[in-house]
Amino acid sequence: MAKASIHFNPVKGNSEAHNLERKGINYNFPDLAHTNESWVESKIDDRLKIIQRHCKQISKRKLQKNAIPIREAVVNMNSHHSMADLKKLAEELKKGFGIECFQIHIHRDEGKSRQELNYHAHLLFDWQDKKTGKMNKKSPLELSQMQTLVAQSMGMERGELRVNSNTERLEAVEYKRHQEELRLQKIQEDLQRVEKEKKGLDATIQDTQQALLSALSEVEAKKAYIGTVETKLKQIKAIKEGLEKGSEKVMVKHWYGWMDSSKTAENVQALVMENKELQEQNQRLSKPSDLLPNLMKDNDRLQSSLNRLFQIVKDLILGKITKEEVAKDLDIKIPSPIQKTEERKRLGKGI
Repeated sequence: MAKASIHFNPVKGNSEAHNLERKGINYNFPDLAHTNESWVESKIDDRLKIIQRHCKQISKRKLQKNAIPIREAVVNMNSHHSMADLKKLAEELKKGFGIECFQIHIHRDEGKSRQELNYHAHLLFDWQDKKTGKMNKKSPLELSQMQTLVAQSMGMERGELRVNSNTERLEAVEYKRHQEELRLQKIQEDLQRVEKEKKGLDATIQDTQQALLSALSEVEAKKAYIGTVETKLKQIKAIKEGLEKGSEKVMVKHWYGWMDSSKTAENVQALVMENKELQEQNQRLSKPSDLLPNLMKDNDRLQSSLNRLFQIVKDLILGKITKEEVAKDLDIKIPSPIQKTEERKRLGKGI
């Protein structure tokens, strides 16, 4: 007694010639050909056109070239099995797995000998999923379940092929399908990994762009700061040159611009102008008088104050003292930014 078994393969071009006309075989007994049976609902070419048309209607696209829309199954059977048994099996496969049988061919004329005939049937299936228009995809588990269904429907012992004593293996076609699904699964996992890495790279690129923008802003700020420093250095250089030339006007002008203190500038300018006036008065005096001693004292005092102020400017240029120390020493209150703005407005209006 044969064991239950069903094997699916893509239908071959000579399938109908083999199944109906029994052409191209030399392992059968021609005198038993009359025991064969066939049931044909539609031809292979006609069924293929139906599948292509349905695919276009449902999915709005043509059937893919690599699709396998029709598959042929070989089912083991025993001598007592009939066409009715196979039609019943076909209905159960359609109900359980969504594959539609449109041809059945029973062969009872093949075998090693008349005493060992190979009873089997060829079933042709429409492999299209009628809901999507695409081809059915059957997992190894579903193919294994089909084996169980065939055994139950045909009342036969379920066939099992093992690699060793306790491990069941898939049939050749099922094994290949299983390996293909594993390969596709690995590809999907690789794609997910690549997508994850891409997102990480996108985040890194965004962070890098932000860092570059921040660095550019910092560079611009540094450029502005360098411009300010260069301006201050020019002012310091002018003050130094003024000091070396002994030009009070140049010194007072740049001292005023650098300290940004009108009070300091006014004090320095007043001292210079007062010193000049005293010098002119001293020159005009041809004879000593009662005022001369006092004028000489005032002149000495002013000259001393001026020399002290020049020395403070030099120390400030050389970095020996700070602006705050100068302000404290001269009892000058350094104006706030708001006071500076108001002072500039006042000077601009000539108040």
